[in-house]
Amino acid sequence: MEATPRPSINIMTALLLLSLHGFIGPAAMAEQPSISADQASLLALKQHITDDPEDLLSTNWTETTSVCNWVGITCGTTHTSRVTRLNLACMGLSGTLPPQLGNLSFLAYFNITNNTFHGSLPVELSHLRRLQYFSVRGNFFEGEIPPWLASLPRLKYLFLNANGFSGTIPESICNVSTLQTLDLSENQLAGTILPLIFNIPLLKVIDLSNNQLSGAMPSSVFSESPLLDIDHSSNSLSGVLPQNICGNLPNLQGLFLSFNQFSGGIPSSLSECRQLQVLALSVNNFSGTIPRELGNLTLLNGLYLGVNNLIGEIPSEIGNLQNLQVLSLTNSSLSGPIPLAIFNISTIQVITMAINLLTGTLPSSFGFSMPNLMQLFLGVNNLTGPIPSSLSNCSQLTCLDLTFNSFSGSIPSSLGKLEYLQWLHLGANNLTSEPSSDGLSIITALGNCRYLRRIDLGQNKLNAFLPSSIGNLSSNLKELNMPNSKLVGGIPSEISNLSGLILFSVGDNKLSGRIPTTIAGISEVQALDLQDNKLQGPIPEDICNLPSLAFLDLSSNRLDGSIPFCIGNLTSLRELHLDSNRFTGIIPDSLWNINNILMLNISTNLLSGNLSLGVGNLKAVTVLDLSGNQLSGEIPNSIENLQNMLNFSLSHNTFQVIFPNHLEIW
Repeated sequence: MEATPRPSINIMTALLLLSLHGFIGPAAMAEQPSISADQASLLALKQHITDDPEDLLSTNWTETTSVCNWVGITCGTTHTSRVTRLNLACMGLSGTLPPQLGNLSFLAYFNITNNTFHGSLPVELSHLRRLQYFSVRGNFFEGEIPPWLASLPRLKYLFLNANGFSGTIPESICNVSTLQTLDLSENQLAGTILPLIFNIPLLKVIDLSNNQLSGAMPSSVFSESPLLDIDHSSNSLSGVLPQNICGNLPNLQGLFLSFNQFSGGIPSSLSECRQLQVLALSVNNFSGTIPRELGNLTLLNGLYLGVNNLIGEIPSEIGNLQNLQVLSLTNSSLSGPIPLAIFNISTIQVITMAINLLTGTLPSSFGFSMPNLMQLFLGVNNLTGPIPSSLSNCSQLTCLDLTFNSFSGSIPSSLGKLEYLQWLHLGANNLTSEPSSDGLSIITALGNCRYLRRIDLGQNKLNAFLPSSIGNLSSNLKELNMPNSKLVGGIPSEISNLSGLILFSVGDNKLSGRIPTTIAGISEVQALDLQDNKLQGPIPEDICNLPSLAFLDLSSNRLDGSIPFCIGNLTSLRELHLDSNRFTGIIPDSLWNINNILMLNISTNLLSGNLSLGVGNLKAVTVLDLSGNQLSGEIPNSIENLQNMLNFSLSHNTFQVIFPNHLEIW
């Protein structure tokens, strides 16, 4: 018998390929999932969604419409009409994920970022063997990070951040050899950082920030890594940083370790991470000096070392960082002068060195080499000398804080050229005003700063009067703080133009005259401090038209007349200080209607009459001082209602009754 010829290798290969693609036999066709299976899986997801505020799915995901035309769905071209992308990010959806999603066998992209999905991730998602991008960030998923993520052989980008995942980081995640980005931040993960996680061969970004991780930083990476960013900030990591921290990390661009409990010195070997662009070590317990070698990181644009226990001088080599945009050295014990080279970094945008022991002066050429400077915080140091007028050349400056130093000389009016200025804090120095017949000249100059929100000139030696140009200050101004500054003259009526003002503080000066009736114009004010001046006359009833007023201090002036009855309309008041004036008449009953007041001091006046039963309405009050007046009659039993009272004084009056036992009288 003649033998049957054997098929060639090419024919066999072709038949195999046909069978794999479902073209041979009805049985094979039945086993191959189709677009109908994808549709069923997505409709199952629709059924698990409990809130669809824009009705995006309820009106669009219907059986009468092609799946490939549904909102958030993309189908591939290689495999006809199979779902390859699911993108429901930022749609306000709420619900759970059904197990049927594991049947989307061609899915490569899954994104439900920033919704309110909850529950756990179904294990059936492990069937998505083509998945490359998986993001559930910004939802409310709970439980442990599922170990089955390691069974996704093509996964490159994994975002589980901003959820409620707990437990430890599973070791299996170190086996996802294709992973390039791993973001587990903003969860409740505990335990230590797995050393092997840094040896995922393609990993470029790892973010474990804002968790509850503890223990030490892994001491080494075992092979050269392509890592670009490491973010472990806002955990409870401790110990010293390894000296070989840059070993096998030649491409590292960002190292974020702020808000932990690291201690010891900052390793000088960090200078070996020559590609580093951001080094963030702030809010730890680092000690010692700032390594000079950091000046070799010439690509650095952000250096954050603040809120540590650093000592010594700022290395002049920091001035070599000619790409630096942010320099944060605040709240340590750094001493000595600020290196002049830092003021020549033309790229710098933010300098914050507040709360240190820095000395010396600012160079007269300060503003000529920093055209991009936006924020300068040098407060709470020992800096001296004048404020350079060249600061006005920092045309992008929005925040200037030089408070609590020993700067002297006059405040340069040229600061008024800073048109984008929002904060001007020069308080607690030895500054004076430029000589001018028009009063405090800086106030006039600042009329050009239309974005100004906060002014602090307090605790200086201004020796000037408030000009009428105060009314030309920015309508955005929220705080005007000038206590203890040797101000003289009256309060200009133009103050009424500052309608958005929340804080107006000019206490402890030498202001005289009357409180202007136009005070009602600052209708949003919450704190009004005029204490310890030489103001005269009655309290204008216009002050009762400040509905948001929570703090009012008119004490230690020469005010007279009666306390306005309408002051009881200020129901937002928490503190009222009218002591040490010359008020006469009776205490208005309306005062007892300010139910939520915490501190009330009307002592050392000439008030007379009886104490009303209404005093018992002040159930929240903790300090009540009516001493040093001419009050008489019986003490009302209603004061027994004042259960929160800490300090209570009726002394130096002519009352005639025994006090209740629970009150402390002074």
